[in-house]
Amino acid sequence: MSMNKAAMICLIAWLGALEIAGDVFWDPPNETSQVDGYSLYLNGATVNRSVVGVPAALGTNTLPVPTETVLPPYTSLLVYTFSSLTEQSSPAELDISDTSSTVTNVLLVDKDLDEEELGGEITWTEPSDTAQIRFYATYMEGPTVNRSQIGAFVPVGISNTSLDPDTPLENYTEITVYTRSGLVEQSVPAIYSISDTFAVARTLSFEDDDLDGLEIAGDLIWQPPANLDQVTHYVAYLANNSFGAWRSQLGILDIPVGTNQQILLEDTAWELYLLVYTKSSLAEQTTPAFLPASDSSSSVPNVTFVDKDLDAGEMGGTIIWAEPADSERLAAYTVYRSFGSDGVLGKSRLYNDVAKGGGNTVPVMPDMQIGVFWYIAVYSRSSLYEQTTPVVIEINDTVAKVNISSFTDRDLDENDLGGVVLWQPPADESEVVHYRFYLAEDVDGTVRTALGLETAVGTNEELLPPETIKENSTHLLVYTVSTLAEQTTPDALPIYDMIASVSQVAFIDQDTDFGQLGGEVTWFAPDDVSRVTHYLAYLAQDAVGAAKSQIDVDLPEGTLNVTVIADTQLHQNTHVVVYTRSSLVEQTTPAFLEISDTISSVPYLRFTDLDLDPLQIGGYLEWVAPEDNSTITHYTLYAAEDALGSN
Repeated sequence: MSMNKAAMICLIAWLGALEIAGDVFWDPPNETSQVDGYSLYLNGATVNRSVVGVPAALGTNTLPVPTETVLPPYTSLLVYTFSSLTEQSSPAELDISDTSSTVTNVLLVDKDLDEEELGGEITWTEPSDTAQIRFYATYMEGPTVNRSQIGAFVPVGISNTSLDPDTPLENYTEITVYTRSGLVEQSVPAIYSISDTFAVARTLSFEDDDLDGLEIAGDLIWQPPANLDQVTHYVAYLANNSFGAWRSQLGILDIPVGTNQQILLEDTAWELYLLVYTKSSLAEQTTPAFLPASDSSSSVPNVTFVDKDLDAGEMGGTIIWAEPADSERLAAYTVYRSFGSDGVLGKSRLYNDVAKGGGNTVPVMPDMQIGVFWYIAVYSRSSLYEQTTPVVIEINDTVAKVNISSFTDRDLDENDLGGVVLWQPPADESEVVHYRFYLAEDVDGTVRTALGLETAVGTNEELLPPETIKENSTHLLVYTVSTLAEQTTPDALPIYDMIASVSQVAFIDQDTDFGQLGGEVTWFAPDDVSRVTHYLAYLAQDAVGAAKSQIDVDLPEGTLNVTVIADTQLHQNTHVVVYTRSSLVEQTTPAFLEISDTISSVPYLRFTDLDLDPLQIGGYLEWVAPEDNSTITHYTLYAAEDALGSN
């Protein structure tokens, strides 16, 4: 059967990736008298053709391709005419070009700064071929929830739509964008995985600098959110609840990102909460960061001052106080002295401000004159105000001065001192820890020398070591010492330097041998022997007692001589030295006498034996007398076995 074929096939379709759908149109043959209808097929080079739908009757020039018709491995559409007898063998053919019509680069920049909420603009890039597209449809989707459309369909040519702020995230995980033709919506959309942006101010802090009740002032400070990408401003409020109902804005302008504080001006009416909202270019968040705003008093408790300056009319020590129980508003303390017991009248600042946490103490340097300021006042202060009612205490002036009873010098050398100092303690020695000693050239200690002695309180005597140099000093001073300082007004005692040396030391050597001594050492007693207990005599190698060796024992006062026994070896000694001794110490500078060794040996001896018998002698012994025979009383003759007088 000869039959004309259809011509000019076209497909008006929605083209998805690997899928086709739409209406196939064709022009009928010029001659249709033998045509009963048309059949539509998909055809491919490697597969058999596949019928599409049901045939169309003559007079119908279109057939639909169902949605989501899978294209591979087919490459063309075939339209056959058929009669009641047969189908034509040479169809009209249309090659299929599969063009994907899916958008790309879907993006939602979430500008709703609350957690679990979304808001912002959804954007995408249109397909390169939009001929079959009429609209775009956007949805929120998730694996466990039905999808929810976002706004209306978007006409082709527009590549964005808005997601309203405060949109709940719920269980949605994706933003999807579908393309739509006049026939159908594509089945496989473009997808964007949702990233929820949340940005909450962190670590709010506020110190109330207004010390009045029901009013606050100061800096509200916060740390920025971890993610600042979409934050443009902060807005601070006061409210009577933490979620911001009936809130009132602090300041008149939003705070730009990068600034993390809001100043509350003085006399700001107090509310229960301080709130900080983040704000994007889209909207202000609905769930703020919050901080309870407290309002309380900060007067210091337990102010104490113990005067440790031990002089009358002077003060020194440490002013101490406890931190208030509620110190939230506190920035510093200021300490004054005042005339009046209210701490206000005639007040005079005592010290620089003490910062909160700076130790709660103020040092008062010793020797500060009290004058008319008999009160100490401690004020709490904020960064704006000093409180008007301080805590006040009265000064108790501590006076602690000794009364020196006596000092007896028992170092018997001139210009040397030594002995026991006795004193009466102060009536109030509660703040005294030591007594300290000086020699001075006047009663005030203008030119003084420290003796290096410190005696603990409770002991009222001290030994001044012997050989303490007096020099130009005229007085002994005793100071009291506290844990803070030494007093400046000591007690003074005139010094009497005891000098007790013997005089006119004498010694005549009665031992006539060379290098040997014997005889009596004598001396005259000192003019004042009241503190002399003994005399000590020595042989020494010089006049000051070098390498001395004692002659006999210590001799009690009243003894004015000592015997050097005969045959005492002179060795290298050159002097006899005599010391006085007190109950404390032997003097260091003796009286002395240079030794003169008496030598009275017979210089010449002659004997003529007149006995003519063997082993017997007899005759006259003759000698020449020594040049110095002043100490000789007798000559003694001996017969000996050798020249040294042995046996």
